[in-house]
Amino acid sequence: MDFRLLHLIAMVIDACDRPPDRGPSHPPTETIRVVATLRRFLREGTPWRSLTATEDQASGSTLRRCLAHWAGTGLLAKVHALLVGMLRGHPDLTLAPPRPAPGAARTRREVRGEAAALSGPLALGPACGLP
Repeated sequence: MDFRLLHLIAMVIDACDRPPDRGPSHPPTETIRVVATLRRFLREGTPWRSLTATEDQASGSTLRRCLAHWAGTGLLAKVHALLVGMLRGHPDLTLAPPRPAPGAARTRREVRGEAAALSGPLALGPACGLP
């Protein structure tokens, strides 16, 4: 699986999941780390307890907590539907092209007309229940 796809999945999850105001506590694990751990768990069949936290991946207990939260809120079904809609080319489910910073140099890809879509924000509209 391409890591750009992992980042896309993490971006869709972040766009659809509105975390509650946690206050001054430990910050939540980055979604990309949880998605990378899920990929390893499914691909290699690694037992939960042997999934230790690294710089790139979350621990097995964090993965279990996130999956339980996502399943409990119906987020997994929503993300699946959005990804399928994006794959099928639904017009409301697109990635907005990145906006260059004022005075920033353009990349070769942008000069050729190929915007780097995965670096831009998601334009999901009401699909996630967002305003």
